[in-house]
Amino acid sequence: MKKLLKIFAVMFIVSVALLAVAAYVPNGDVADAVTADCTHEYSEVVLAQQPSCTQEGWLEHYTCTLCGKYFVKVGEDMVEVDWEDISSPVLVHKWSDWFVKPATCTENGGEMRYCALCGKTEHRGEPIGAGHNLTHHEAVSATCTAVGTKAHYECSVCHKLFVDGESGKVEVSAEELVIPATGHTVVVDEAVEPTCTETGLTEGSHCSVCNEVLVSQEVIPATGHTYDAVTTGNNVCTVCEHEITQAEIVEKLYALERGEALDGTYLLTGIVTNLDGTNATIIVEEKEIYLYSFKSADAFLVGDSVSVVGTLKHFDNYYEFDAGTVTEVTHPEYTLTFGANVEGYTVTLADGSPVPTSATNGTTYEVKITAPKGYKVANVTVNETVVDMSESGTYSVTVCGETTVHVEIVSKMSQQEVALTFPDGNSAKISSYTNEWSVTLGENTWNITNANNYNNGWDYIRIGAKSSTSTSTISFTSEKSVSKIVVYTAYIRGSATATLSVVNSQGETILSTEPQTIGNGTESVAFDVSGAKQNCTYVLTFVCTNTNSKHGVIDISKVTYTSVVCEHEWGTWAHSQIRRHLHRKRNRKSHLRLVRSGRSSHGRRTSWTHLGRLDVQR
Repeated sequence: MKKLLKIFAVMFIVSVALLAVAAYVPNGDVADAVTADCTHEYSEVVLAQQPSCTQEGWLEHYTCTLCGKYFVKVGEDMVEVDWEDISSPVLVHKWSDWFVKPATCTENGGEMRYCALCGKTEHRGEPIGAGHNLTHHEAVSATCTAVGTKAHYECSVCHKLFVDGESGKVEVSAEELVIPATGHTVVVDEAVEPTCTETGLTEGSHCSVCNEVLVSQEVIPATGHTYDAVTTGNNVCTVCEHEITQAEIVEKLYALERGEALDGTYLLTGIVTNLDGTNATIIVEEKEIYLYSFKSADAFLVGDSVSVVGTLKHFDNYYEFDAGTVTEVTHPEYTLTFGANVEGYTVTLADGSPVPTSATNGTTYEVKITAPKGYKVANVTVNETVVDMSESGTYSVTVCGETTVHVEIVSKMSQQEVALTFPDGNSAKISSYTNEWSVTLGENTWNITNANNYNNGWDYIRIGAKSSTSTSTISFTSEKSVSKIVVYTAYIRGSATATLSVVNSQGETILSTEPQTIGNGTESVAFDVSGAKQNCTYVLTFVCTNTNSKHGVIDISKVTYTSVVCEHEWGTWAHSQIRRHLHRKRNRKSHLRLVRSGRSSHGRRTSWTHLGRLDVQR
């Protein structure tokens, strides 16, 4: 510090002196006055240097490259100085205490000390040898994608890497040990073209060493078959010649969603089940195919076999050919079968020859059907379609597919139903359960006992007096034989039974049924009559047991009976018998008029008049 103060003092004195000289030197040329003996060429600035234990220090200065003198710069002027003015001597080491330094991987250890000022060290005694603790690592081969590593050694202390395992002097970096990846050996995987049924693959590649897929092969969908029946006339694929069956086509069609269509065009052959102008329906593999707006050069009928080509689609609720073309029409031969609900009838052609059992579709026959005696033909259907009889008494039967002719034959003894209903049958106003009255509806009269009609206020009659067992009857007499009687009832309370007895015109009871119980839920009671003849009286007897204090056990809303009516077939009059008959009658009366009134099955009255003149009307 004292040295530096001395230097600064010198620099101050020199500056003052220079200023004094400048005051007396003309033009103030101080530099020329001081250095008149040398032109001085100054060196580059010598930077200041702090003194150390091994080297003296100095202030920033310049030297003359000609005379070697030292200068310092004051302002813009160079001032010559002595070396002693700007330098400081070497410092004295400041030693630490002696200590033992451990050896490292690269430096020996031992007893030493160091200078606290300059860091210089001094050693004494025997040194402790340095050295690495090396571990050997085997080489790792490189792969296609991963780098490898050369064989080497690694110090477990300093983690430096070496290629020599004894001395540990040949150090290497981790980068120098790297074996580059070999890279893939590319093999091209060729593309595979798809077929109608097999998928294909796009071109790809893989490494022949590690088998890694480098470019994946994408699956190309199978192309599917190509069918063009409109052009080829068959269902053979135009690419692979595979032939699709009708069953497969129909299955594909019926698997479509609404609005979808099958690719390509197809040929189907089926039986016509319906025909309406340019629309039709055919059956193919037991499935309906609709022919919408079809085109056909040949006419065809229901039952014919047609082959159609075109586009198939699912439209609305139809599986259809859309504007298909009928390419072929055939008329198959079908069986012709007759059947009837009774035996003993005969069927012939109009000329009397036998009816064939099979025929070509569309063939029409005029057939004559004869019912057994006492029966008549009521209805004829051909494949469930009614066929009317012609004026000549024959029926037209057209073969249309498997053709079944059903003949319904009925007895000429037809049935007629007569009904008693209320309040139509309330001819009298009855308000008690002990009255008897009669009802006439049309030509039919009914007798009723012990039934109340609430002064004609009910649409039924009520039987069964309160707190008693009572008997009520409904009876009628019929000129015709009756086959069945039905009583329609509604149960109220108590218990009731119903029986039927039939009495002939001689007053003999020819039928008496077992009682039928009328209970809760009974809606009707039916009596089948067998053995009844004409002009019999039919008596319905109701026994009601009522323990309640209110009237009424059952209500009766209607009674019906079915009578048998004969449709007479009149024969030819025997003239000789009529003459004898008329001769006997003329003995008593010159003019005879016989009238037989009745009603036919058609509701028309028939009469015989003027029999004496054989003038017969039916």
